Amino acid sequence: VSFIAEEKVAANYSQRTNLIRMFFNNKSKKFKTQLLLHELIHSVSMSALNDLKELDFALRHYPKIFINTQFAPLNKINKMYESLPQDLKEQKGDDYYGFSNFEEFIAELANPKFREKLQNLGILEEVLENFFAFLDKCDK
Repeated sequence: VSFIAEEKVAANYSQRTNLIRMFFNNKSKKFKTQLLLHELIHSVSMSALNDLKELDFALRHYPKIFINTQFAPLNKINKMYESLPQDLKEQKGDDYYGFSNFEEFIAELANPKFREKLQNLGILEEVLENFFAFLDKCDK
């Protein structure tokens, strides 16, 4: 994690360098903690999500070669994300950032307001259950 005195974005994660950059700004300590957690989730999940995309391609073309148990929890979360209404995914603003794409859907689990939206949709527990199952499989 590096801290930089810029204000382009609040924080970001680079998969290429495996580096989280946090930018100094006037945000509260609580918000900075949430941002760091968001970027840490990216650091854990981005490589697996890229592997999942490649695996999805392989499974469609060579289904008998691959066993999908390692990625099953992410697949379940992805199916929940894909089943969400398109107008929800097209909403703008910080409160809807987690619906913009699957990568942010996972990372925004760090955001209490986003978790509340998932709770209202009736999918929070299943998303968290599968995310924790994915984390459990990461160290196997």
